[in-house]
Amino acid sequence: RVPPPEAFAEAVLVLRKGHAAGIERIVAFLEANGYGRANTVIEPGEYAVRGGLIDLFPAGREEPVRIDLFGDEIETIRSFDPFSQRSTATLDAVVLKPVSEVLLDEASASASHASAGAPLMVRWEGKW
Repeated sequence: RVPPPEAFAEAVLVLRKGHAAGIERIVAFLEANGYGRANTVIEPGEYAVRGGLIDLFPAGREEPVRIDLFGDEIETIRSFDPFSQRSTATLDAVVLKPVSEVLLDEASASASHASAGAPLMVRWEGKW
């Protein structure tokens, strides 16, 4: 079952050049909205963090974006080619939306992370 559109109304983060955001805040948004961490961003829904740089491929964009932070302030936002890693345009802002229809609030995200470390128990009583 897909959540109603109202559930997604507040699941948007707008990042603007010159504004304070902070890596922790951005990563928390990405994790809660279905983005997956990767070494290199190639496909929609992926993100990577290297020092003060965050590469991410937002939902609805044709190319990923690179956010360059100085401390908590966003210095630049650029779109880039995922294969050559070269910048293709400079942006003033980028709108981040969920890439998953499953939205995690803080409580369910904590429960998900806690259960991820638990061993999977399987009991099979059949024959090969």
